[in-house]
Amino acid sequence: MATSSPGAESKLRFDDPEEVIEGTVESQLKRKYGRGIYVGNVRRSKDGTLFIQLGNTVPKDVSDCRDHDRVLKFIEFDDIYTLKAESLAKGYLIELPDRDELYDGFRSSRRDLARRLDRNMAQTIYSKLIEFTPVENQLGAIKEILRTVREHAPLPVDTIYEIRGPSNEEQTSRYLRLLEDTDFIQIDDDTLRSDSNLDVHDELEVGTREFSEIVLGQVVNRAFSTLRDELNLTLLAHYPKYANSYYFSALQRGQPNLKLDVESAHDNLEMLHEESVHEIKVQQKLDDLAKVGVLETEGEFYKSNPEIYGDLAAQPV
Repeated sequence: MATSSPGAESKLRFDDPEEVIEGTVESQLKRKYGRGIYVGNVRRSKDGTLFIQLGNTVPKDVSDCRDHDRVLKFIEFDDIYTLKAESLAKGYLIELPDRDELYDGFRSSRRDLARRLDRNMAQTIYSKLIEFTPVENQLGAIKEILRTVREHAPLPVDTIYEIRGPSNEEQTSRYLRLLEDTDFIQIDDDTLRSDSNLDVHDELEVGTREFSEIVLGQVVNRAFSTLRDELNLTLLAHYPKYANSYYFSALQRGQPNLKLDVESAHDNLEMLHEESVHEIKVQQKLDDLAKVGVLETEGEFYKSNPEIYGDLAAQPV
């Protein structure tokens, strides 16, 4: 039988691992932390210690804003905290964390979800991202390197450093490494040549819009996380974040024709990213995304591009 210690209620005792599986321990945890807490995976170490993974469910309104169908979904955030149940002479003992520790774990899990969603979105709409001038400008150095390779390879690697200047040496080195890792260029004996992912687009003229959208889009597709996290190209995550302020609800509902208004998209953005953004800005970003076909509009409502919805729904989160 699972019981909480008196006083601070910082400990939980139970007699048998079956109490974890059968839900007795989970019931005690719900009383302490709230109804959203649930027990996920449980594993036992060689010394008999149990490690109990906790998750948290959060209710989310995913109603269609045109039909007012009042639908509530419970979003699961797995692995927000792992409890350690030590084996005693009789039964098990858990030192319970305070609420702040669980909340920190929940926020971390939510951030991870948002980052995975943004990655999936960027890899789905990469060719459309390049249509936004600020995004294309932020990829200007990569475009410059690829253009030089296409027009002048084989050439010494030092030539790229000379073109970009000594003040950009570290950044240039990172870009070259990224393009080599993703098979756009190859470097042998300090000589730079094109590689398969650049060669496959030989028919495209370097200075054209089509080259930017296809080739730079492929770079984003193959290296989004590196570009965003290591090279700090933050604009790459900017538009996917706003796109997900719509698609998050549509995917949770499994309904590509879901109609959302700006207020609902704004709520999704605040929930996923913990950002306070004015609704006017959200509307402007959604309208921008609609202009390039990431979203569609119907009066005051936004709905999905069916092809993009299908691609996103097929990806694991």
